[in-house]
Amino acid sequence: MEQTAPANFVMMTLNEMSNLLISQIDLQSSRKDFPTLNQSQKKQLRDFVAGIKLYSSHSISKHLYNGDVVLEEGTTKVFKYGNKGKPILIIPSLINKASILDISKDFSFILRLKNLGFLPYLIVWNDPEGSELEFNLDDYQKRLVRIIKNLDKKFIILGYCMGGIMALKAFKNIKKQVSRIITIATPWAFTEKKFDAFGNADFSFLKSLRLVPKEFIRDIFYFADLSAANNKYIKLGKGEINLDEFAMIENWVNDGINMSLNLFYDLQNMIKSNSLNECNLAEIDVPCFNIIGQFDSVCPISTTIPLPSKLPNATAKFYDSGHVGLIIKDKHNIAADVANWCNI
Repeated sequence: MEQTAPANFVMMTLNEMSNLLISQIDLQSSRKDFPTLNQSQKKQLRDFVAGIKLYSSHSISKHLYNGDVVLEEGTTKVFKYGNKGKPILIIPSLINKASILDISKDFSFILRLKNLGFLPYLIVWNDPEGSELEFNLDDYQKRLVRIIKNLDKKFIILGYCMGGIMALKAFKNIKKQVSRIITIATPWAFTEKKFDAFGNADFSFLKSLRLVPKEFIRDIFYFADLSAANNKYIKLGKGEINLDEFAMIENWVNDGINMSLNLFYDLQNMIKSNSLNECNLAEIDVPCFNIIGQFDSVCPISTTIPLPSKLPNATAKFYDSGHVGLIIKDKHNIAADVANWCNI
């Protein structure tokens, strides 16, 4: 099922910003107090503005989840894709929507798995409501365990990003239902300097809120790596990136999940204290496949590479890819590699 959606959820802000930047370039010739830009810097700035304008004026067809809802608990849903194949349960992050895994017919990681002989089940986290407004990380972890037990099947478990952390932490409670575990872009050591700013930041001003807005969470990631955020718009303005693909992914980035305050603080504490060490990976005795992007800027390789060495039966594979490219780009053949590793 398809519906048309605006490409930009903050269109006015981007348009205003691009117009402001252009006016600043033009003001340079008449204001002595304005910083002097050389020709290369002017070109970069104009390409950046051109990228913003392209994205803000673009619309795409937004692909909705193509599976059938087979289980619900609160706002959390489980979608099933088909009726035959090897059951594989996909666990996404709690930070961004699961739609990245089934973003369009041409770029759906879920459909690629299905076409290779899997029977995909996708967990979809949504904005918290009611009692979920008080949920912390442990509450979501317990919900995950209940969902798997209620599905009453033996699964290959695949966790994307933080979903991999949740899968590994849940294992001790669901081990009879797990045959293999796959992690994609899953961090296990938050030693990068970019995480220090988040882990040590004073977010006490959020205490008056019950929900941390998705825009605030998005901007934390942007400010953690401003050059990467700027460069993607520069590349778009220069015509080096396909506009449809860019808008599709940027929509997903801008349309995240509002987060309960307790969950936000738990994630901050987890990063600050590296408290993932409380999970005894040595007890995970099923085969594990760790997929790592060598150019991942969201979870840099220094955060993901420690994981396979801590698992007793792990296979790691490295790809020339970033965080999202691991599941969007079919050129990496990751779905096929997963099928081969699972003997399908």
